[in-house]
Amino acid sequence: VSQPMTNILAVELPIKQQDAKKKLTDKLALASKNNNGAVLGGQKSSQNTTASPDWFATLVASLGRWPPAGLRFKKAKTGQPILHVILLDTSGSTLKKLQLSRAKAAIMHIAEQAYKQRELLCIFGFGNDAIEAVMPKQKAPKYIQHLLDSITAGGGTPIRDMLTQVRAYQANSEKQQGGLAFRNYLLTDGRISQDVDDLKLAGHTVLIDTEDSAIKRGRGAEIAQQLDCEYLVLPA
Repeated sequence: VSQPMTNILAVELPIKQQDAKKKLTDKLALASKNNNGAVLGGQKSSQNTTASPDWFATLVASLGRWPPAGLRFKKAKTGQPILHVILLDTSGSTLKKLQLSRAKAAIMHIAEQAYKQRELLCIFGFGNDAIEAVMPKQKAPKYIQHLLDSITAGGGTPIRDMLTQVRAYQANSEKQQGGLAFRNYLLTDGRISQDVDDLKLAGHTVLIDTEDSAIKRGRGAEIAQQLDCEYLVLPA
């Protein structure tokens, strides 16, 4: 159950989030149709892959482009469980230009892909100088709209505390369920002053920059470099 945060600002109306999600969904669907199932570079899925798109690999392969130029496909199953770890910046700066609503729309899209693949999902919010467990580790549910609607924003960005807690969470999850493959998504506008180069996460990570500005004033790219992870700019 999500733990409410106090002294926080109200977020935009849900309808704006729905509009943002529809735009992202329409763009991705168009990309999939235009590429007819091809992956980047014009290669089709081989006998060593399944017919199911790999959302994480697609994001990584399409860094800097939206919608993705093509779909990457999952490798043949090896029985390794996948846990998608979503880390959402809910600090006050994310309220500007509907950044939080756009981030929520992207989360819904990631969650939908995890649900279709019957993979694990958990969601953490960090803002107002606190870390919130929005959704505990579980099989990705079909609907998470109500959970996202409950997320509000305000205050500072406790990114170091968040990364420290998530690292401990990953270690504990690995003990409970050995062989977990972590797919981490850090959604932030990069308005962060702390350095985090000593707090790299286990598994593969993509930093999704939610800052809606042609000239980036945040440190998204720098933070991604410090965390040794991929960097993707969320489109307006």
